[in-house]
Amino acid sequence: MRVIALLLIVGIAFAQSPFPLIPIQEIQWVHPDSLRKADSLQAAGVAFNATNFPHWIEDSRYWHVPPLSATQYGDTFTVVGIVMNKPQMYALGNRYAVFIQDTSGGPWSGIIVLANDTTSSATQATGIQVLDTGMVVKIVGRVEEFPNASSTGYTELFTVIPDPRTGQIIPIEVLDWKLSRPEPVEVKISDFVRGNASAGGHRINFSNGEQWEDVYVVIKNVRVFNRSGVVGGRWTWWVADDSDNVMQVYDGSKYFRGGTGAFDPNWTPPPIGTKLEYIRGVIVGVGSGYAITPLYPGDVKILSYAPEINHAFTSPQKREPALPSSSDPVKVRAIVKVTDPEPGVTVDTVKLLYSVNYASFNELLMSKVSGDTLWEGIIPPQANGSVVRYFFKAIDSKGQSSILPGDTSQNIYFYFVKDGELKIKDLQYTILRNGNTGFWDLRVKVRGIVVADTSDFPAEAIPNAGSKDQLRVYIQDDTSAWSGIRLYGSASHIAKRGDSVEVVGIVRERNNVTEIVVDSIKIITRNRPVYPPVVVKTGEVGNKPNGTESSEKWESMLVEFRNVSVTDIDPDRNGGTFREFVVDDGTGPCRVNDDGAYRLSNYPPDTSLGFRILYKGNKISYLRGIFYYSFGNYKLEPRQDDDFGTITKVEVAYNSEIPDKFELLQNYPNPFNPSTYIEYRLPRQSYVTLKVYDVLGREVATLVDEVQGAGTYRVKFENSQISSGVYFYVLRAGGFVDVKKMMLLK
Repeated sequence: MRVIALLLIVGIAFAQSPFPLIPIQEIQWVHPDSLRKADSLQAAGVAFNATNFPHWIEDSRYWHVPPLSATQYGDTFTVVGIVMNKPQMYALGNRYAVFIQDTSGGPWSGIIVLANDTTSSATQATGIQVLDTGMVVKIVGRVEEFPNASSTGYTELFTVIPDPRTGQIIPIEVLDWKLSRPEPVEVKISDFVRGNASAGGHRINFSNGEQWEDVYVVIKNVRVFNRSGVVGGRWTWWVADDSDNVMQVYDGSKYFRGGTGAFDPNWTPPPIGTKLEYIRGVIVGVGSGYAITPLYPGDVKILSYAPEINHAFTSPQKREPALPSSSDPVKVRAIVKVTDPEPGVTVDTVKLLYSVNYASFNELLMSKVSGDTLWEGIIPPQANGSVVRYFFKAIDSKGQSSILPGDTSQNIYFYFVKDGELKIKDLQYTILRNGNTGFWDLRVKVRGIVVADTSDFPAEAIPNAGSKDQLRVYIQDDTSAWSGIRLYGSASHIAKRGDSVEVVGIVRERNNVTEIVVDSIKIITRNRPVYPPVVVKTGEVGNKPNGTESSEKWESMLVEFRNVSVTDIDPDRNGGTFREFVVDDGTGPCRVNDDGAYRLSNYPPDTSLGFRILYKGNKISYLRGIFYYSFGNYKLEPRQDDDFGTITKVEVAYNSEIPDKFELLQNYPNPFNPSTYIEYRLPRQSYVTLKVYDVLGREVATLVDEVQGAGTYRVKFENSQISSGVYFYVLRAGGFVDVKKMMLLK
């Protein structure tokens, strides 16, 4: 089979590549001064995921931030490397993903190669689908960064490149086939992170970690520190060294993930407390910084085993009652299994440790109630209003132990004692920094009024955003904080805006959003008044880490921003194709997502689909929507066009008299307050951009971004969000570029 695959590729006659051949190290290398700057900023208190942290600081020098009209974002090169994995065993959506490593090894020697569509004829023409571990290949690819606007992104090489001389896709050339992957480089967790990356507040070690991006490494003598997920689903897990530096393990390989798309859907990480002789894998970028990705079986070797504790199940109910009153004892259950393969090892002891109102922990011995795996403990009744925290400890007959959760200082099970009816706030309010509910996996019954339905968030692909998330329904039972929740599942789709409903279902967290998986829904009354939006400030809720209370408390509620300006139309730096944009009311930025059914877009090509285009500098009198969290950001999700207030466009006056040359005139008045006019002249039709920048080169506003006919244009510039000072405006039209200075005096 290996010979056949090799012949499929090598049998092609290759021409000299039209793109320069350079070492992978040349693409990946980042100047040490940049990396030291990143480290020093963190030491000075600037978080690596803060807006004022320069996200580009560890990007490849061959990556270029694209304009919205661009289709190519990075330089194209030819590289040679050894294949580290089969493309079919790395899970990255509808893509082929292959890590390759320079045959010389060492720092900066690894990179990930991607092909975006596994079924296209262009992808098939590259031959990437038949690559295998150990092949030495020559690949042509375009340099990109993902995520483009993140300091924790990583460099990628996109193949499927046409030859500019012939228009044909350049195939991958196999030069040799070695027997195995190269030996991994031994590194330490502290080379990548200082502190607990699972809890936040840690520092990324850019100076030492960046050189190992996409390189095959090994980390020895660590323990499984924490893990989260459910059997039959995706998992996130973490490993720690003896100094409690904690690093994420990313589940890119289908050998090391559960759920659909995995080789074993019921795969689970080793239990918390398990000691590893080593973990091998490639280093990738994730939201918490660097993570290690084991690729093949054998990349994780267990030194000693710990009992596996599971508190993520729905039958039997893992805690009952779900909302205890002051007279209720609370049954708490856990499933505990032996993982040590040695015959005769058994679970010896399971303890339930609980604390009331943050006092010291009490210890209860749990008892087996069903077979060898289900254990139960009973927490005595507590006073109304009490908060009860709890966790588990299991010990097997060899003395090997584990606790769940693994880091009880940051993540712990909890419930509140309440004499009264269950409200949405009871489900949403949390004591945890990660925003997770205390009702996870519990069946509940709750009432609310629908504030958004499936017509607001359709599931089918629509032109302005491509593939959508699932159909969504949101309900609220008040306008106070924590009073909204998302409903999931087809049973909820009958609910429409204004319906008063009673919902029964299982509470869960999906992608850091609390929701109810609906078993049944009853329409109590229809056409009720929808709760008015809660007015919040963009800076109070936007650009915050997951779980931040000022943002988390408005999750799944209808909120409104007032008097905002569009300050960024390409926050992901991918040419605007994600169609998210940023607004600011003067207090700070907040993202706006595109999953609603509204017909506005920040992506100029959408004009062909009848969409109204938003530009940087546009003002919106109000902007409403469901507050939401996805892909590392809190966002507003407008529902329909009427969630947008009055949109003030840039004022452009036009004179059809044709000038004899390109010209940018001095603004008037200058100095100005609060507005000024900028005039320019076009002797022929041109693609025109007119942008305003501050003295640090940061873009302040896009006044024009379109094709314009020959003539004279006058544009009004006004922005109440900027401070007094010197600004520059830049006209680009065809090959013409000119810059002039203006001054705002308030």
